[in-house]
Amino acid sequence: MALTKNPASSSDRPGMEKVWGLVATLGRYAKLRYTAIEPLARRYRRYTALRHATALLAAKDAIFAARRALAQRKRHSFVPCARSR
Repeated sequence: MALTKNPASSSDRPGMEKVWGLVATLGRYAKLRYTAIEPLARRYRRYTALRHATALLAAKDAIFAARRALAQRKRHSFVPCARSR
């Protein structure tokens, strides 16, 4: 049997046409699924990256606010030394 010959067309294997038809259908289905899912996956990755960046910025802002509040508390609780007057 030559490699270029379709196994489904061989007369010594009755019923193989259905199997090869199913394989072809599954191949088309997989391609369809891949082409449909790939843009969704790309969009989800962008969305996840955006959420991650937003979370990082929020954490950075929270740290900055905490440091500023601590510095203000230190400034307002400062009592000059009696000797320096």
